[in-house]
Amino acid sequence: MTIIICDAGPVIHLKEAKLLHLLKPLGEIYVLKTVYQEICLNVDIKNEWPEWIKIKELSKSEQREVTVLTKIADLHRGEAESFILARKMEAQMLLTDDIIRFGYWNT
Repeated sequence: MTIIICDAGPVIHLKEAKLLHLLKPLGEIYVLKTVYQEICLNVDIKNEWPEWIKIKELSKSEQREVTVLTKIADLHRGEAESFILARKMEAQMLLTDDIIRFGYWNT
């Protein structure tokens, strides 16, 4: 099964366009707890969160890696966390509406 990690932007925009359901057949969809919280601040979804979008959390050591990544790569925390989770889970896709400008993925 294809593993897909989503940053907040794609979920927010698909929800606004009433097209969030298009993600479901693509594979196993994951967001981080902080990304989920950001999504809930931007769109009314908390009471109708799809059960097929799973919410994950990072370990303390992964959180430290996120802190470093936000400083060296100029990423917001949610983006950095999504990136770390994608590496950890060996995801086939990382959906974001931001440009990732470095080759950290393969290190």
